[in-house]
Amino acid sequence: MSGASRVWDEPRWKIERERVGEYTDDALRARYRVLDEATIAELMALPALFAYEKPVDRPARLGRITQIATRGLFVRIQYVFLEGVPPIPAAQFLELASDLDIDSGWEVHRTHWAVKDVDLFEVLRNVGLNPVELARKFSGGVAPVVQPTLSVSSLAVDRALADAEQLIETRGPTSGVDRVHTALQGFMIELCRNEG
Repeated sequence: MSGASRVWDEPRWKIERERVGEYTDDALRARYRVLDEATIAELMALPALFAYEKPVDRPARLGRITQIATRGLFVRIQYVFLEGVPPIPAAQFLELASDLDIDSGWEVHRTHWAVKDVDLFEVLRNVGLNPVELARKFSGGVAPVVQPTLSVSSLAVDRALADAEQLIETRGPTSGVDRVHTALQGFMIELCRNEG
């Protein structure tokens, strides 16, 4: 989030290192505190929302960070916006603040970089964006993986995989995680039964 008008019109941004992790849950802040190679790769794999502070009254944009570098007291990032995804008007962004785990009081008045434990694509469904289509754009248009034919199966596994596929199609990838877990558990149980 930035208080500088038109900052997201540029392809890069720098922020004071002390403001990285502000308004971030303590566990997440500890996880991303050290910007080493692994942490940078993980942060660049996350979707990012580029927003303005409330007084600026400019739309937020959805994108991804493409480069992160530390330089003295600053962290510099480069980023791109997802093509074909419209900007989110400032008023709509503020309406989504609580769903995004953003404090609509002080946080929207402070330039900072926060990491939130929310499903951004799912929250953006509330502004009429399709989470499956957003995930596809974010991943570069990668086609979904076709479900293989299992050598060992059961009714529980087949049902869980069918449920997962439907949830992933309609609500996005994170919605199917529980059913995929159930399918894996059922698969392992069948393998163990078959082996005695």
